[in-house]
Amino acid sequence: VVLYAPTWRDVEDACLFAWNYEKILDVLSSKFGGDFIMLLRLHPNIAKDSGELCSSNRIINASHHPDMQELLAISDVLISDYSSCFFEFSITYKPVFLYGPDVAEYQKERGLLFDLTDLPFEMTTSLSELEMSIRHFDDIAYRMRIDQFCERIGLQETGHGAEHVSRILLQHLS
Repeated sequence: VVLYAPTWRDVEDACLFAWNYEKILDVLSSKFGGDFIMLLRLHPNIAKDSGELCSSNRIINASHHPDMQELLAISDVLISDYSSCFFEFSITYKPVFLYGPDVAEYQKERGLLFDLTDLPFEMTTSLSELEMSIRHFDDIAYRMRIDQFCERIGLQETGHGAEHVSRILLQHLS
């Protein structure tokens, strides 16, 4: 499962998000094996147009699903642009690919929290770049970049946070 989840824009329609999903699904299948499907999760401000983009049985409209975390949890790959969801997904070490054909416009319009070159993911601005990024994906190098990024920003996620907090609560309740 690949989740395509672009972030909010000041646009009123989904034309920016209409691209050759089928080709990228085929590239993902070639690189990682298996038959990929895509969950399309447009931002709520344009979700009304999301059905128009689901042109095959390999593309599922998930734009109206209420819980983004559930979509991230069931996905094997994430394609996004400037959405913060890539931070949450990256701690799983599953592949994140950034595709933002409008990066220059977006930076002027909204600004970015991070310089895209500081992120552990490669930013692509065309479908051919996205395709090449997927084909040349190196899992070991990717994991190292994620670890370096997490260390640089001070993230110390172990995957046992709820367990740790539960122990503290139980100690205080006893």
